[in-house]
Amino acid sequence: MAALLARLLGASLLLAGLVLAAGDIRVDAPLREFFGDLMLLPVGALLLLRRAEAVALYVLVTVLTGMWVMLEQDVDSWQLLPYLLLWLTIGILLLPANRAFGRLLDHSAY
Repeated sequence: MAALLARLLGASLLLAGLVLAAGDIRVDAPLREFFGDLMLLPVGALLLLRRAEAVALYVLVTVLTGMWVMLEQDVDSWQLLPYLLLWLTIGILLLPANRAFGRLLDHSAY
């Protein structure tokens, strides 16, 4: 079940990364948003390949996005919420996939 969720989430992230990056180009969005959306592509691809590095890459992208947002905005939680809510929601969805990857890595060691 978790592997199916990981694949569905991977395909969704690939599609979302393409659509969001194309939209960022069209509306001339800030580079932070464009590169953040582009980073969804390798995360989605790694999830489709069932690679454990997907979770680590996603955490790295989320932390970098959060730091960049804090530099652009004042550290006011209500202003940060719209920027980080989507990233944190997807991160919560990655938790079952992370458990599945952990089991895969444990079984491959034997």
